[in-house]
Amino acid sequence: MALQAVPARRSTDGMDIALPQRRWPPWQVPAGAGVVVVLAGLTVAAWSDRGARLRVDGSRVTVSEVAAGEFQERVPVTGSIVPLRSVYLDAVEGGRVETVYVEEGAVVKAGDQLLKLGNANLQLSLMSQEGQVYEQINNLRNTRLSLQQNSLTLRSRLSDVEYDVQRLRRLSDVDRGLAENGVLSRLEYEQVQDQLTHAEEQRRIVADQVRQDEALHQAQLAQLQASVDRLQRNLEVMRGSVEALVLRAPIDGRVTSLVAEVGANKTAGERLGQIDALDGFQVRVPVDEFYVNRVQVGQDGIAEAGGQRYRLAVTKVYPEVQDGHFQVDMQFRAGGPELRRGQSLGIELVLGGATRAVLLPRGGLSRAGDSYVYVLDRSGQRASRRAVRLGRQNAQYYEVLGGLNAGERVITSSYQAYGDVNELVLNPPAR
Repeated sequence: MALQAVPARRSTDGMDIALPQRRWPPWQVPAGAGVVVVLAGLTVAAWSDRGARLRVDGSRVTVSEVAAGEFQERVPVTGSIVPLRSVYLDAVEGGRVETVYVEEGAVVKAGDQLLKLGNANLQLSLMSQEGQVYEQINNLRNTRLSLQQNSLTLRSRLSDVEYDVQRLRRLSDVDRGLAENGVLSRLEYEQVQDQLTHAEEQRRIVADQVRQDEALHQAQLAQLQASVDRLQRNLEVMRGSVEALVLRAPIDGRVTSLVAEVGANKTAGERLGQIDALDGFQVRVPVDEFYVNRVQVGQDGIAEAGGQRYRLAVTKVYPEVQDGHFQVDMQFRAGGPELRRGQSLGIELVLGGATRAVLLPRGGLSRAGDSYVYVLDRSGQRASRRAVRLGRQNAQYYEVLGGLNAGERVITSSYQAYGDVNELVLNPPAR
């Protein structure tokens, strides 16, 4: 212990008088140092015990027993109800909204009118196109009539030439006998033969003209018909565009959105609304990307609604990952509960078959932060911290891979208030 300086005392005349300093006896110095060491040791021991143990209210902790049993990995997920089919309504042609026939939420049939757009330019173009088509059709008819008349003229000429050939052949046969009997001169007979030869040559020429004329006529008619067909197809497309100004329901369903106000201008391709089919719903579920290689079409899911459990099946897996999740679609294997679009539904997604395992009830434990648990002794008054290895999980249990045995009791309420203490003292003891 350090010695303190003794202040000087003043005399009656104002002068300071030096006082003798007090000194500790030699035997008191070691004793004082020993007291300091003992107090420091007690302080360290107290702080050490405080870090190793923590007293907790045993009535406020949850205790669960580790058991061996069947384990099936299930991942709890939350999905949203969406219709099995949705059809978007887009403007085929732009125009101004003239009439709105239905409101959002209305149930419609396929073909029902939803709204009408006006487009004067499109209607004028349709009228002009119709005029061109009718003009081409008239041209085709006139050309066909002209070709038919030319064909008839050629055929009539061919018929006349054929008649001359037949007449000269009969005359040639008669003159041949007369010439042989000397009744007809040789010169007259040869004149008839020359006329027959000329007539046969004319017949070949006219027949060739008829064939060429028919082929040319067919080609011209085909070209004109193709032109008319093309114009008619364009006309049908334009008519369809004009008819599309009246937006109709493509399917039976409910109009879930309709963005249209009378007088508003809409451009071609602009989204006008959406119709949801009423033939059923499905559940769209976001799943953590950790399971992207373990989820396949056909896997089961279990949902609970209205106090009943329902089975679902994965029908589609979307491969794209966004914000750490990928999407899957699930449908009820049998009849499902009464649901509405956008409603949330909790589902346990089954990732594997049942296997034997050591099971730790989940309770309030957090898989992400718990690599240890507090295991109770037989008295239920003390719980020691123990490292464990946890594997798969479902909504009720963790699969224990090491560190725990069946029959042991574990605190399964939250460890957030315990810090890093190694032992918990429960008062009263846990049951």
